[in-house]
Amino acid sequence: MNRGDVDNREQDLRTLVERAQRSDPDAWETLYRLSYARLFQYARRLGTREEADDVVSEAFARAYEAIGRFRWRDGGANAWLFGIAAT
Repeated sequence: MNRGDVDNREQDLRTLVERAQRSDPDAWETLYRLSYARLFQYARRLGTREEADDVVSEAFARAYEAIGRFRWRDGGANAWLFGIAAT
């Protein structure tokens, strides 16, 4: 993957987050689809498959509640989601 691809993916993710902040359900669905596998792999290291499912579900529920406070910083939305899943 070249730098242009990374920049485009980051911009697409930024656009999705902005749409999610405006309560766009399609944006949430897309964010979920794009992020689920990586979050699940991370959470799977913490325990069983069922526990990982619970961690990911809880992370997205908490992200939904907090999206209005999200501010784009280093690491962007993925780092934010992983931070939520870690706590």
